[in-house]
Amino acid sequence: MSIYILANWKMNLSYDKAISLAEYISSMPETLSGAIKVVLFPSVPYLFPVSGVIEEHPYIRTGAQNIYWERSGSYTGEVSVDMLPMNCEYVLVGHSERRANFNDTEPNINRKIATIIESGKKAVLCIGEGTLNENPNVFYDEMVQKIGSAIAGISGISSNNLMLAYEPVWAI
Repeated sequence: MSIYILANWKMNLSYDKAISLAEYISSMPETLSGAIKVVLFPSVPYLFPVSGVIEEHPYIRTGAQNIYWERSGSYTGEVSVDMLPMNCEYVLVGHSERRANFNDTEPNINRKIATIIESGKKAVLCIGEGTLNENPNVFYDEMVQKIGSAIAGISGISSNNLMLAYEPVWAI
């Protein structure tokens, strides 16, 4: 089993800084021996150049911060899973910011996961409690509901194509 470090760059860094950071990370000594894998999630405009920088690295991969569930069509400003670089292996889904600011609903998250898995890439489902609630039963119920609705009706889900990333509300 590997440990994953998922680095979501959000809407930060200039082109030059994104490339410099990717070069710096990829130049680190390979002392991890595969036990720790790093996935970089740069902004979409930098996904191709960052993927090129880390292309040959054995323990660093790239991921997209989001996709639209349709593979093509009249969806101005959206990004299809088929538009991602070949070596982009991961896609974040259900990030709290996307849920809160971009109406990323449970049915939409489900559609995205189905599309990602169908494409052969790996979905990283972000889950976290909706509010600061110290009742463990409420927390547990929220997590079960979010995971259940995210994967409902999707066949072929396994640990090879779906990861869970816990994102505590207090950390945002």
